[in-house]
Amino acid sequence: MTPLTITEIRDQIAEWEGWDKPTSADPFWGGINKVRHRDDHPIPYTLDEAAKLPEGWLCTINNHVTCEGQYANGPLLHQTLALAQHENLMSRPRLEVIAPTEIEARFRLRHAAMKAERGIA
Repeated sequence: MTPLTITEIRDQIAEWEGWDKPTSADPFWGGINKVRHRDDHPIPYTLDEAAKLPEGWLCTINNHVTCEGQYANGPLLHQTLALAQHENLMSRPRLEVIAPTEIEARFRLRHAAMKAERGIA
């Protein structure tokens, strides 16, 4: 299965937070009874927004550079490792995400934590 793009992740987070996706008939993001309208995405592509985990989740970020492949002279690979654990260690799984940028790692981690909160595998 192909992993979701960051736009698809942001779309799903927005829907979980009560936003209705734009359609050809209504090109705006709307909320309950269309009270809220946004012509931009309700989940902005920012580090602050990406870092918003559900209540009780704790996060650790490690940025590192490794060599791609098995040889030390291979191209450098910049990666971000993001870990999250719920404060009640037994109630939720430990989550781990590796991505090329911190913002992508954080969005993927937020999405995974929200899925865990909803019991989605």
